[in-house]
Amino acid sequence: MSQYERATVEMLMPYMWGHDYAYGIHSVYAADPDMPRGRANPAEGCTLWAVMADLKRAWVRADLTDLEREVIVLVYGARMGLGEVAAKLRVEGCAVETALYEGVGKLLDHLNNCP
Repeated sequence: MSQYERATVEMLMPYMWGHDYAYGIHSVYAADPDMPRGRANPAEGCTLWAVMADLKRAWVRADLTDLEREVIVLVYGARMGLGEVAAKLRVEGCAVETALYEGVGKLLDHLNNCP
């Protein structure tokens, strides 16, 4: 079984709160819709659905503090900058950075250690 990496989780995190995640992540390098398509190999299919299911389960089950949850939602869900989050929550910028780093770390721990 492969391990989840921080970069992958951080890339997919905004899709947890978006209604369009079901349509997948669109690549700017993808061929235009009117171009011929190649044949798909089901054995090499996209695992986006499974990854999103795992990530949503980790969000519910991971032992995150309230601050970590708030910071993660504001940064990845609302796409706010760290300074904006600090001002909104009325905490120091370093507390926001720490909560974000540790919160994503706890999600990773849950994803990589939970069956």
